[in-house]
Amino acid sequence: MSAGDVLAISLLVILVLAGVALFAILNSMMRNAGRRDEIAELMDEGRDGSQNKAEKCRGEDLKGKAWERDGDWWRES
Repeated sequence: MSAGDVLAISLLVILVLAGVALFAILNSMMRNAGRRDEIAELMDEGRDGSQNKAEKCRGEDLKGKAWERDGDWWRES
């Protein structure tokens, strides 16, 4: 084999490896495309829970615990 043959074979090997990598990426994207809806549903459930939690907290005292400082403690000097 001459130097030109080695160069051509190495370029072909690089092209094949790039094609395999591209195929692997596209294949994983196609397999996981259906899971997006499940994730969106879980995120929506999380948002609903946080809104309900915020509504529950509105009725509570916003002063805080006895050991907590006020938000403007640094202005009192």
